[in-house]
Amino acid sequence: MVGVDPPCTTIYEFPMAEGMESIAASGATEEAGATPINIEGGSSGRAREASRSFLAAARRDLTEEQASSPAGVRWLMHDGERLDQECASLKVQLAQAREKIEELKTGLNDKRVELETVKGTTAISVRNEALTYLCVSAGSAGLGACPGYIAVAGATTLAVIGIIISALLLLGGLLLRVWK
Repeated sequence: MVGVDPPCTTIYEFPMAEGMESIAASGATEEAGATPINIEGGSSGRAREASRSFLAAARRDLTEEQASSPAGVRWLMHDGERLDQECASLKVQLAQAREKIEELKTGLNDKRVELETVKGTTAISVRNEALTYLCVSAGSAGLGACPGYIAVAGATTLAVIGIIISALLLLGGLLLRVWK
């Protein structure tokens, strides 16, 4: 046997769409929500200011008896189904976000490896440049100074050795420059 709502309960409408004149065959929808028939202030209750603003009256006045009424049960069932659907869609979004996070983590790790490789190459390059400039400078200075010692008696062999070492340093510096 289906019970009838007591006269003191608040009756709720469950409109199917905005602007619908007849609400006799309507059910609960997410579009407008449950709105009390008797609204104080003369407003029709159709305009939604904020999400779930229609629950303000129900939160204040809904008793256990009203919640167990057929309209309250319909509303709770509808809200439960809506929450289940919302939960399922949020689970899908969460799974997609986790996949995206994993992709970003993999990309971050790849970029870190690439960065360390570049840093290592830069350190080798700086060392190579320093050795190149040192060898070229020493070799050039030796080649410029050693021929002057050939004319000094007893320093001829030392000058020739200095020229050979300076030439090898200059050649080594040029090879380091080409090798990089």
